[in-house]
Amino acid sequence: MPGTTKQDLLDFLDYVSDKGLMKQGTARALKTACSKVFGNLDENEERDVIALDLDEVCRRFENLNSTSVAPNTMQTYRKRVKQAVSDFERFNAEPSSWKPSGVQRAVSSGKRMGSTIPKNQSGASDGEPVNRVSGAVKSADEILYQFPLRQDVIVTISGIPFDVKKSEMGRMTAFLSNLVADVEEAHPPMLTSGVSRHDAN
Repeated sequence: MPGTTKQDLLDFLDYVSDKGLMKQGTARALKTACSKVFGNLDENEERDVIALDLDEVCRRFENLNSTSVAPNTMQTYRKRVKQAVSDFERFNAEPSSWKPSGVQRAVSSGKRMGSTIPKNQSGASDGEPVNRVSGAVKSADEILYQFPLRQDVIVTISGIPFDVKKSEMGRMTAFLSNLVADVEEAHPPMLTSGVSRHDAN
């Protein structure tokens, strides 16, 4: 029987993405959720993710991250972790006849309404959000907003409600600004307009 460790699960999501068995955006979203929610598992728990009480694991993640992760994001992570583990379990049981579950199956692989592609693939401007929308969207979680952060990195965002308010978007923007890794100098040099300290005296 194939392995059922946390790493086996993450490798499975990479595999089905690379082989075209699951849409790459879906696989990335599932892998991100699993990596975060399973980030605090102990060594014994990581050995068999299929045997985990996922509701309990998600509650622990929520308790540890209640101040940094929004409730709707927590709900999305919970749903994606359960979908990933369910797909992983079914794949281990019958790999030859396996098909992904959830939204992935409902979205056709043909031309999608409202889809655009980044410039490095078909002409859209760098930095322009890419909306992945199917013709039968039922919830905000089904819309993927893809943002080309840099040439080799595309960030995928989902779960933004249809009636998002300007104030809510401002709070989310402020939150994202706290994630930067290259913090500028807290006290930049003061401009002296060409007057040196000796001249001032």
